[in-house]
Amino acid sequence: MLSDGFQAFDFLSVHSPNVRRQLPGMLISCCDDTGARQERDLLYELGRLGGLGLFDVNTYRTPPPLLPVPPLRSRR
Repeated sequence: MLSDGFQAFDFLSVHSPNVRRQLPGMLISCCDDTGARQERDLLYELGRLGGLGLFDVNTYRTPPPLLPVPPLRSRR
């Protein structure tokens, strides 16, 4: 699901208290995004709403680098 920090806050503000009450030893991971820059923006938005305390771990993944393409060889 694509989301931003505001949508993450809406989700976490409802579900985080329930998870913490029912499973007190469980860590809550939030906001797996595709790259550090996108994650930074999402966490900034989440922080503006006071939602940084609603989760324990944040994650992001970086897409794999593109493999170099060998040069085309002409057939003569």
